Amino acid sequence: MLRSAAARRLALHCVVAGVAACSAPPRDTPPAAGTDGAQPGMATLIVSGNEYAFQVADTVDPGPTVIQLDNRGKVFHEMVVMKLRPATTIASLLQADAADASFQPFLEGGSAVLFAAPGATGTGRLAVTFEPGARYALWCNFSDSPGAPKHSALGMVREIVVRQNPRTPRPAAAPVRTVAVELGDYAFRTPDTVSAGWVEVRVSNLGRQRHELALSRLKNGEDGAFFYSQALKNASLDSLYDDDGVILTAYPGGDNPFAIRVELLPGRVYVLECLFKDSDSSPPHNKLGMFKALTVRPPT
Repeated sequence: MLRSAAARRLALHCVVAGVAACSAPPRDTPPAAGTDGAQPGMATLIVSGNEYAFQVADTVDPGPTVIQLDNRGKVFHEMVVMKLRPATTIASLLQADAADASFQPFLEGGSAVLFAAPGATGTGRLAVTFEPGARYALWCNFSDSPGAPKHSALGMVREIVVRQNPRTPRPAAAPVRTVAVELGDYAFRTPDTVSAGWVEVRVSNLGRQRHELALSRLKNGEDGAFFYSQALKNASLDSLYDDDGVILTAYPGGDNPFAIRVELLPGRVYVLECLFKDSDSSPPHNKLGMFKALTVRPPT
């Protein structure tokens, strides 16, 4: 599974993006209801990744959209998606990355991360309402081996721009059930149980530290308490995951322009984790209590 602790920790440093010199026919079309987690009025944007580029059109339609990552390469890839401030340039992001500086001044809200194994479309989905004229950055921070350059340094970076007017008309999007999660120092605030079905998980950070929500589904029969006990022991968790997982980040006092689009399955357990640290010598937030298991009840 891609969702190893090492892979997730790599993803947590995802705060930069750029432009890759590649293009391919995008999958940017309104799907039928239920396809790829979308519904009437929502488009689906599937971004392809390989060694080492993101393949997607330079521009996309405005409006509600579900985003997925299709890995056509031979190694693991991630896709960090970020909404850029109007004055942000790719050059300023790259300079900040080289200086190991914070990207908060350059972004509108937190980032989101999708994962995909080689030759597969990742199970994770993001939901976003693309705003006319807005710009978004895509980036992969993985490396193929210790000491190897990051994929972003090899060209796996790209910028997309939202068109002012849609090329493909679509109906108004139907209301979506939302699961709101508050991030605090150091806990997730959300109900312990939630009813089954398609939802959008959204975050807001009420704490003084930067936080993330890493959402994953456990294999059928696995228990959240056992998972957490293993996490506290730094044990391998790969065999417990049943999907690729999705990450949302949020700066102190902020939120995130993206949501996790997920079909919650009845009777299954989903875990929420934060692996950020306040400093290099500090413990990860999950060891300070920032962990939660959600149990899904039958739809009502």
